[in-house]
Amino acid sequence: MTKKLISDQRFCSGCMACVVNCSQFREGHAAPASSRIHIDHDPFTGAYISRYCTQCEEKACARNCPAQAITEIEGGYLKINYELCTGCQTCIAVCLSAAIFYDSVTGKVIKCDTCGGDPECAKVCYTRALLWVEPEDADTFEREKLQSRYFIRGKVRP
Repeated sequence: MTKKLISDQRFCSGCMACVVNCSQFREGHAAPASSRIHIDHDPFTGAYISRYCTQCEEKACARNCPAQAITEIEGGYLKINYELCTGCQTCIAVCLSAAIFYDSVTGKVIKCDTCGGDPECAKVCYTRALLWVEPEDADTFEREKLQSRYFIRGKVRP
């Protein structure tokens, strides 16, 4: 996998810019229910928790899809072939991250595919709670090092 989307929930403000930008990019209009990233609010801690496909190694969704609609694309990212998807929701049931969602408008499931390797959500995360990083840094990242390495004057490095 070329890069990985990671989140540091300590910095999420719950602004929903990532959700709106994702749906705008994917659907052509702001429709948070059709976003590939969801933000949940924990009423006990006050924390905002992002849910999106982490492109996990288990790939339970792809292994269990009876229509074989979820496949690995270039870069190791998982993508849904909507012509094959039957909307059976098996992938939702087996997803370890609870990050595959049902779109009642289309009758299909939706999940993050990192926008083909250039995630729109990370581009608009002004608190930098969402970061697009090298995979080796994702496992052992230290926030200060990543910020200085991946950000110049508040903009994501290409």
